[in-house]
Amino acid sequence: MENEELVLYLIKLSEGKLFLIKQLLTLTETQSEILEKQETSKLDTILKQKQDIMKRIDTLDEEFVDKYDLLKKDSYIDKIENLQLEGKENLKFLQDKVSQIKDITEKIKKIDNASAEKLKQNMESIKNELKKVKYGKKVAKGYGEKKIGGYSIFVDKKK
Repeated sequence: MENEELVLYLIKLSEGKLFLIKQLLTLTETQSEILEKQETSKLDTILKQKQDIMKRIDTLDEEFVDKYDLLKKDSYIDKIENLQLEGKENLKFLQDKVSQIKDITEKIKKIDNASAEKLKQNMESIKNELKKVKYGKKVAKGYGEKKIGGYSIFVDKKK
């Protein structure tokens, strides 16, 4: 593959990743709304969808790194910015795509961090509620029926 072809292939991979990253952002926003509304029954479905998209992104990333390394090796460069191509517009386009991916990834990270904090708060709330229930059970036991223990003696009276 020539350098120009490699750059075009990297662009296609980046466009695919950008599409998946946008889907991931949408799912992450939905996940955040679900946590806010405490509709945890829907959470499992969202997480499975996110995991599927992340696997597909990983596949694209592996391919991107392979081709990127090949491009650097073939061109004897250490950074893609040092690459000398006739039409630099493709290189600029690739950099723009990578920049967009980075921006969306940062948004996802912020939302995920906020969601993790909300989840932590929800868990603390549940933990406190469980403590109250356990305490209530102890109190209820204290006021429950008391069994009178001891021995029973039967006396037979003969007439």
